[in-house]
Amino acid sequence: MNFMYDYHAMLGALALVVGVAGYVPYIRDTLKGSTKPHPFTYGIWAFVGAISFVAQILNNAGPGAWVSGIPVLFGIIVAILSVRKGEPPTKRDLKFLAGALAAIVIWRLTDDALYAVLIVIVINVFAVIPTFRKAYGKPDEETALSYSLGALRSVISIPALLSFNAVTLLPPICNIVSNVALVSMLLIRRKSLRR
Repeated sequence: MNFMYDYHAMLGALALVVGVAGYVPYIRDTLKGSTKPHPFTYGIWAFVGAISFVAQILNNAGPGAWVSGIPVLFGIIVAILSVRKGEPPTKRDLKFLAGALAAIVIWRLTDDALYAVLIVIVINVFAVIPTFRKAYGKPDEETALSYSLGALRSVISIPALLSFNAVTLLPPICNIVSNVALVSMLLIRRKSLRR
């Protein structure tokens, strides 16, 4: 192995460790009942995470893509936990689920990795809206540390990429934006509600 690949592998492994560490407090808080995840968000994240992961691997992302596999495994775990310990879906949430499912159908009609990643981003936006809605009203029912570590894992994963193109870069960039936006909203809402 050459030094450059070792460097990428070390960063990929670090991003993987940070990613796993981010889910530990989230799962702990869900089991305690202080965090109430939304089943639609995590179920969809697990499904589309698999799509992003495969697209990145097929486009030579290398160790920078390892972190994309984390939401698949932990998304399934959190989605299962959220059925009993999470936030019950609303009728409005069903519309976002329908939008995400429609985007999945559109994704299946394309053979292009870039289109797949762009559609996955749209699906993720639909998937995160129920969590944003719930977290806005109940900001103490989300674990901000987990989302902060989610953003950090993606920041670390970018220099671990072996190939820089839209397919490999868009998933971690969108993950950073989404996580930072959610953490910012949580902190602002918590401060506002405590006044």
